[in-house]
Amino acid sequence: MCMRFKTGVFMMLSSPDASVWFHEPLNRTVSSWIQSENQEKARKCYFLHPAFYCSLVGPYVFHRLIINGKAEYKEGSLSGLSKVSRIGECQGPLNSSIGTTINCTLSFTNLKTSYKGKVKYGILPKVSIDAKAEVSSAIIVVGIVKTQYEAPKVKTFGIKQVGQLNTHFSGLGPLNKHMKVLEENYRNHVAGEVSSVIHNRFQYALNLAVAQVPMPLR
Repeated sequence: MCMRFKTGVFMMLSSPDASVWFHEPLNRTVSSWIQSENQEKARKCYFLHPAFYCSLVGPYVFHRLIINGKAEYKEGSLSGLSKVSRIGECQGPLNSSIGTTINCTLSFTNLKTSYKGKVKYGILPKVSIDAKAEVSSAIIVVGIVKTQYEAPKVKTFGIKQVGQLNTHFSGLGPLNKHMKVLEENYRNHVAGEVSSVIHNRFQYALNLAVAQVPMPLR
């Protein structure tokens, strides 16, 4: 459903028809993620890059030497991509020179990250830690286009928001006093990783799914 003004500008309106069509490819994408997550969990290392490093600068200076530390994270995982839902009705379908377009807004509300890590600080022994985080929400905007001779495909895909990360560390022992700097480094890195996985892996799965569901031209 759309309205044309004399200026030639289109205004796309929300449409139950567009939402009904999008329901099937979204469910197919979710199903593929459920299968993928089950398979990947068995391997215990998936989705996120295998390791990243951050530097810790100690609060004390002895003989003009700064106490340095290093945190190494590996075996990263991201779960919850199958817990995705549509926000409101989709917009469209809109006919234009490029084809028929439908736009939808999606939300993830159960994303969780987990890493195994090792932290070394000064002369203290290296400690093994578990670093986890819950993402409050992630919102994406998707545009699907169908041309006359091609299957539907994801034309536009944008991450509108990645919410706050609530972090949890265990196993720090005497390094608990450096929790804040660890949390800041972890949040900064993992937020980018979450965005990367959504933008690449989820978009890829969604693109495969929409291509399998006919979208009539209007």
